Amino acid sequence: MSLSDREPVELLRVTAVATITSNQSSIKDTGNRLASFAESIEMPFQFNIVVIIDEDEASDFRPDRFDLDPVEEALVVYSERVLQTLIGQPLRIERMMRAIKQMNPRVMVTVEVEANLNSSSFTGRFVEAIFHYGAIFENLESSMARDNPNRLWVETGLLGHQVGNILASEGVDRYVRSVNLNVWRKFFARFGMVELEPSLTASHQARWFLDRFTAGTPYTIESNEKSLILGFEGTPMLSVSTWKFIQFARLISDNQELRVEFY
Repeated sequence: MSLSDREPVELLRVTAVATITSNQSSIKDTGNRLASFAESIEMPFQFNIVVIIDEDEASDFRPDRFDLDPVEEALVVYSERVLQTLIGQPLRIERMMRAIKQMNPRVMVTVEVEANLNSSSFTGRFVEAIFHYGAIFENLESSMARDNPNRLWVETGLLGHQVGNILASEGVDRYVRSVNLNVWRKFFARFGMVELEPSLTASHQARWFLDRFTAGTPYTIESNEKSLILGFEGTPMLSVSTWKFIQFARLISDNQELRVEFY
């Protein structure tokens, strides 16, 4: 709505990236809801789905699959809890980031879990999991009845499985991973990305939505340099950050390669 109020838009095109294991029916339903909303505010809108056939190969994630027009279009990349799924696969995440950089988006917005659940130390992962998942369970306790079947599924089928994978698996078998924002900052610097501060309007709107829909709950939004952190009872839960690629940037740091270690 803010976009439609600000200036005329010739076409808003949203492209969802899916894999062959994704629930494409659900993605199409989302596209239909977005199209309906766009029609209600008279916003020209188009929704597309690009399916990645081979998840083990980044060659399927190519700029030419997105039908981009760099002259006429302004591209924004939105990545919500996607990068963390590739932490244990450094080659894949590297190729994907290089493909995104080749598309030259105006900005890239990322949402990631704000917890260091990637430590090579079992003790480190155990302690971090206690704080992170403890806050999630406290949230469920305050918002859903104990006999709610949806809560039972979330606690046992989803969260319990994640905790088990974090603590009991190693190597490629441990696929539930996350790192905090400072680690992502070092990683993004390798690709010539700089962090952008949200506008005052965006920050105020985020806090307004939090107050509107979670009034009386211990949710918080805090600033972390130029990014925002969503927390619960003082525990950081999610980071929201905005980045821009600086083309042709040279990254030099005492003649040493800047490297992020993923275990």
